Amino acid sequence: MPTLSTNKARYEELMKNPLLFLHRDEHSYTDENGNDVVRYAWKAVDIDFSSSIDDGEFQGNCYGYNLVVSEAITKEKSLNQEIVSFDIHEVNASDIDDWRIVINSYIIRSQAPADRYPYIHLLWMLDNCQWNSEIIVKALGLYDVMTQPYIINALSKICRCLSVDKQQLMKNALMRFNYNYEIYLPDSIIEARSFEAPETNEEYKNWNLFELTDFILGNDVVEFTGESIDDQTQNPFLRFLRWLHNDDASVDYSTLNSIYALSSHKIQMEIVKRYFHDVRLGKTVLDAEILEQFKESKYSEFIRYRYCLYSPDEPINLSVPLLNDILLTVLHSNGETFQTFDGVLDFVITHCDVTKPSITLGMEEFLPQCDGGAVYNRQFYGFIDYDIVFELDESKFTEENLLGTIRTWLDAKSRHQTYYACGYDEEKRPLSGELLERCLSSRIIEEKTPEGVVRRKAKLTCLKECQYQNKWVVYDSDYKWLNHILKEPMPEVNDNHYPNNTHIIDLEQTSIEKMSNYIRSRVGVCRKIDEKRFIISSGALKTLRLLVQYSKPLTMRIIPQSKPVVGWKFDVFGIKKAICEEKNIHPFNASDVVKQDFKDKESMELKKRVVETLKIELKANEFDGKHFEVPYNKELLLRLKNLYYFNKSIPHDPKDWQIQFLTSQNNKNHKPYCAPKLSEERDKATGLPYFWCRGLECFHNCLEQQTLENCSSWQHHSLYHLIEIMGFPKLRKTEAGYEPDETITDFIACANRAMKKFRRLKCRNCGHLMYTHKGSGGINLHNYYSCINPTCPEYNQPVYLSYCFKCKTGLIDSRDSAKCPNGWYICPSCLSCCDDDLYDRQAQRYTLQNKPVPIRVLSKLGQGHNDKGIYYCHKCGTQLQYYVEDDKERWICPTCSIEYDNGFFKQPESTIV
Repeated sequence: MPTLSTNKARYEELMKNPLLFLHRDEHSYTDENGNDVVRYAWKAVDIDFSSSIDDGEFQGNCYGYNLVVSEAITKEKSLNQEIVSFDIHEVNASDIDDWRIVINSYIIRSQAPADRYPYIHLLWMLDNCQWNSEIIVKALGLYDVMTQPYIINALSKICRCLSVDKQQLMKNALMRFNYNYEIYLPDSIIEARSFEAPETNEEYKNWNLFELTDFILGNDVVEFTGESIDDQTQNPFLRFLRWLHNDDASVDYSTLNSIYALSSHKIQMEIVKRYFHDVRLGKTVLDAEILEQFKESKYSEFIRYRYCLYSPDEPINLSVPLLNDILLTVLHSNGETFQTFDGVLDFVITHCDVTKPSITLGMEEFLPQCDGGAVYNRQFYGFIDYDIVFELDESKFTEENLLGTIRTWLDAKSRHQTYYACGYDEEKRPLSGELLERCLSSRIIEEKTPEGVVRRKAKLTCLKECQYQNKWVVYDSDYKWLNHILKEPMPEVNDNHYPNNTHIIDLEQTSIEKMSNYIRSRVGVCRKIDEKRFIISSGALKTLRLLVQYSKPLTMRIIPQSKPVVGWKFDVFGIKKAICEEKNIHPFNASDVVKQDFKDKESMELKKRVVETLKIELKANEFDGKHFEVPYNKELLLRLKNLYYFNKSIPHDPKDWQIQFLTSQNNKNHKPYCAPKLSEERDKATGLPYFWCRGLECFHNCLEQQTLENCSSWQHHSLYHLIEIMGFPKLRKTEAGYEPDETITDFIACANRAMKKFRRLKCRNCGHLMYTHKGSGGINLHNYYSCINPTCPEYNQPVYLSYCFKCKTGLIDSRDSAKCPNGWYICPSCLSCCDDDLYDRQAQRYTLQNKPVPIRVLSKLGQGHNDKGIYYCHKCGTQLQYYVEDDKERWICPTCSIEYDNGFFKQPESTIV
C-alpha cells in the first residue's frame, strides 16, 4: 500500500482530519542512451509530507489531483519515531467509512466561522467519484436526526455545481429524508451549449457546471471571433461571448457578475479588461459597483467551488480580485494611493483558506515583469585604474610599531599557546605537575535527588583554558615567513612536507631589526621613480599592504582604460546601428570582425568621455595620454573608484565579462516587477541617464508598451492601461525611458513584502496579526512589525523581518536572529551578516547620486566580516571559532556549542604579505 512520511507533530495533527490531496507531478530526464524520458508520480500538495508514489497507484481526476485517506498507525509506534510513515488509500465512494471521514471533515471545518472552504473534501469526492443514491442514504444514516439537516443543507448548496446526472442521484437520495432538492442548471447555459454543439445534447448531462461553462466560453479570446452569434440574441452567455470577441458588440453589464463567478480565472481577467475597453470607447461610464462585484462577487461561493474541484490545496490565485481592489482604491482616492502594506495584508487574510493560508497575488498578470534590462555588471572591472606613488615613512619604523606588526603576523598565521589555570585564581597562573593532573581527573560526586543520593563521575568545572600572550604555536612549514622575523632561522623543510610538527615561538625569539629590513626590502619589487619614490599599482596594494603601512602616499595616477565597452546588445551610442547600415547587414548576421570593429569604436568613445569627465573631477587638464597625476587624496580616490566603477585591473587579454559595463539580469527563476526610479544624476563615466532598480543602475526598462498610445490591443492591457483609462496615468516619459509614479513602486514593494512575510506576521505571545511598526520609516518601513493587540505583553514591540541580502532565501526574524558587532542581523540560512563589498557598494551609491558618504558608512569601510572569514552564531551572536583537528575543519560557537557546516563559509583570509 502507498505510504507518506512526515514529522510526528504533523502526523498527530493530520489524524484529527486524515484527508490529504495529492498532485500528479511530471519529471523529465535523459536516460543513459540519451533518450528523453517523462515519468509521472503522485506527490503530496502539502509540503510537510514527503512521497513519490508511482503514477499507476491512483486514478485521480483529469486535472491531476487526488484525495487520499491516511491510515492510523499504532500509538506506540508513532510515539517512538520522530519521522512517521503511514499508509494511504484513494478515497473510495463505495466505502461507508470513507464517506464518514469526508463528511466529518466538513462538520469539523464548518465550525470555524472564518473557514471559507469547509466543504473542499466533500465536494471533490462528490464530483470526482462514482456513487449512487443508496450510498448517500447510508452515509447520512450514520448521523443522528439533529445532524442530518445540517449536512443536507450543505449538500443542497454544493451540489449545484455537479452534473445533471449526479444532481438527480442526490435528489433521489434526499427525498428519503423528506427534502425536495431542485436540480440547478440555468436554461441560458443549456441554450448556449446547444448553439455551439447541437450534437452533444445528451453528453452534457455528465458535465459539471464549470465544464459546461468552459465549453461555452472557452479559455482563449483568440480562439473565437463571435461573428456567428446573432446580435439580437437575448441569451446572456451568447451576448457575452459576442461582446468579448467583438469591439462593436454590447452586453448587459448586470449579467457580468454571474458569468464572472462561473468563469475560469483567465476569462475573469478578460472580463475586467474588456469592461475597461468599453469605458475607454465611451460605451459606458465606469461603475464602482461593478468593480466591487468583481472584487467580492455575491456568487463567490461558485468561485470557491471551482477551486475545490480544479486546484485543491494549491495556492489561491488572488490576481483578479486584487486588481479590482487596487482599481477601487485608486478610484476612491482620486488617483492618489494604491493599496498599502497593511491593506494588502488585510486583503490576503480575508481571501485565503485560513486552515492552509497559501496564496499567490498573481500580479504578473497585470503588472509588467522585468525583461532583464540593461544593468550594471557586478563583474565589470572598471573604466579606470590607478597607481599610487609612495616613499618610505621613517617616522613609522619605531620599536612599538614593528613589535605590533610582528604580533599581527603571528596572530594571523598561528594560534596562541594555551594552558590551564584555576578559575578562582585572579592572576590566572598556569597549573602543572600533579596539581594539574588532579584537576583534570574525574572524581565521584554525590548529588541529592528526590529519589535519594546519586553518585556519578565528573570533572572539575573551575578549570579555565587561557592563552599565553607572548607565545604562539606554529607549523614547521611556516619557516618562509617566520624567518623574516626570527633571530635564529628555522631549518628548511620540503614544500610537500605535511605540517605535522609544531613549534612554540616566543616573542623574545623575534627581531624588530629583521622585521624592519624585510619591510624595506619590499621596495625592490616595486617600480622605482628615483632613490626615494616608488610606485604600487592598484592590484598590488593588498599584497604589499605591509609596505604601504610603513610608507606615505605622495601622488596618485588615474589611468583611463582603453578596453571597456557598454555592450553590443545595448548599443547606447548608436555605433552598432551605424556600422550595420554602412555595411548593409543585419545585426544578427554580424561577423566577429564587425563586432570587434564595434568594440574598438565604443571603447574609443568611452575613453574620450572618461578623460573629459576626469578633467572636471580632478580639476586638472594635464593628461599625457596615459594617466592623470594629482596629489594623493584618499576621499577623492574613493569617489573616483565609485564613479568609474573600479573593481580590478583589467588584464592584457580580458574576457568579455570583465570589460562589459552593462548586462541583462538573469530572471530565469525569478522575474521581478519593473519598478525603476530615475536617478537625479547621469552616469559619470558614460554620460547616460539611468534608473535605480533594486539597488542596480538600469539603463533600459520594459515600460514602453505600458501606455494606451503604445498598446495595440485591450487584451494586453495591464494595470497601467486600466488606470490611464480611469484618468490617472502613472507613467512619465523621461530621457532614459518611462518612469512609474511612486504610488506604483510603493505598491509593488508593499505587495512583495506582504506576500513573503504574511505567514510570519503572527505575534508569538497572543497569536494576533502584526502590522507595520508605527516607529519605523524610510528604508525600514516594511522591515519592522509589532503586535496591535493592546492587551498583549508584546504590544507595539518592534520585530525585524527581512530577507537576507546575500542568499535571498533566508528570512531573518529578530525573534530568532542575533546581530554581529557591526549591527547586522545574522541570516539563519547562510550566516551572512556583512562584508566589505556591502559597505563599498553603500558608499558607491551615495557617490553616484552626488551625495556625501555618511560617517556611519565611511567608518565601516574595510570592517566587514564574512569576506575575512569571520562569522557569528545566529542564535547568540558569538564569533564562531575555526578549528582544524585531525584534518577536519570545524566552525563552533563557544557559547552555544553549535557546530556549523564548513560548506557555509569562506576560509579566513591571510593577512601576511
